[in-house]
Amino acid sequence: MEKDRDSTATALWYTQGSPGVFECVADQMNDDQLKKILNGIAEQIVAGLNRASWPQTRLVDGSSIPKQDRPSTLMKSLQITGSILAILAVLWAGLTYVLSSELKKAFDQPNKDFALLRDREVGGIQRDVGYLRKDVDRILDRQAAEVLHGRAKLSKTEEIKEAATRARDRRIVIDPSLIRSAAAPMLVSTDPANWEATTALLNLRSFVNSTLAEAKLNVVGTIGPGDHGKWFQGGPEKWVEVLDLTVILDGKPGEVNVIMDTPGHVAETFRNIIFKNCHIVYRGGSVKLVDVFFDNCDFEIADSQEGRAFAKAIIEKTFPSFSPRA
Repeated sequence: MEKDRDSTATALWYTQGSPGVFECVADQMNDDQLKKILNGIAEQIVAGLNRASWPQTRLVDGSSIPKQDRPSTLMKSLQITGSILAILAVLWAGLTYVLSSELKKAFDQPNKDFALLRDREVGGIQRDVGYLRKDVDRILDRQAAEVLHGRAKLSKTEEIKEAATRARDRRIVIDPSLIRSAAAPMLVSTDPANWEATTALLNLRSFVNSTLAEAKLNVVGTIGPGDHGKWFQGGPEKWVEVLDLTVILDGKPGEVNVIMDTPGHVAETFRNIIFKNCHIVYRGGSVKLVDVFFDNCDFEIADSQEGRAFAKAIIEKTFPSFSPRA
C-alpha cells in the first residue's frame, strides 16, 4: 500500500524498560492506523491498572518485551517519587522563606524610611528651635539692658520689673548706678506695682554685688544650715558669712528662721556680716545693720516706710548701714 507523506505521523511508544527510560520506535503510518493506535491507548491504560502485573507492551512488529519484576519496579518508582517530593518540599520551603523575607523587607523598609526621616526632621527641628531660642534670648537680654540703661523710651513699671527679673535670672551684670536711677522714682511711690518693681531691682542689686571685687572679703567664720547655737559677730576686716538660710532680720523669740546672738536672745545687730544666697525677710521692725554685705540674695520686705528705707539703703550702698528707728 502506497504511503501518503501528508497523512503520516511519527509514533512514539513508552515501553516497559527501566523506570524513566524511553525507547522510541518510528514508523510511517497512515491516518487510519494512527487513529486506531490512539483509540486503543486509553483502553490499554485502564486494563493495565486493573491487572495485578505490568502489561506487556508490543512493538509495531508484534514482538513483546518481557515483563519487569513488579516489586522491584514499584520500589524504584516509589524511591524516585519520594526523591521528587523531597526536592519539591525543599524548593517550596526555600521559595516560602525567600518570599517571606522579601515581603518583610518590603513592609519594614517604609517604616525604616519613615523613622529615619522622622529622626532627621525632628533633629533638624530641635536644632532650629535651639538656634531660635538663643536668638530670642539675645533679643530679650538686649531689651532688658536697654530698659535698665534708660534707653528705652517711656518704660512702664511692669517693663522695669520684667527687665530686672530677667537680668537677675540671666545673670546680666548691670552697673549699680543704673539700678539706683531706675529705683529712685519708685521708692517714693505708694503704688503696689512700683513696690514689686523695686523688690526686683533690689534682688538684681544683690546679684550684682556678687560680681564686684568688694565681694572678696576676709571671712573668719560661717553659719549655714544645721548650725544651731553658733554665732559669730564680725569686726573690721573680719567677716562672718551666713550661707543658704532664710533669715528674719527683725525676728522675735520663739520664731523660726531667726539668728540668736546669745541663748534665748534674738540678734538685733548685724555687724560685718555677709548674707550669701539667703532669703532675707524684713517686716519693718527693730534691727541694726553695720557694714552688711548682701551677696546674691532675694528679699521679702514689707511695703512700709521702714521697708522702703531699708530697700533704699541696700540699693544705694554696697555695704549698707541701717537702723529704721535712728
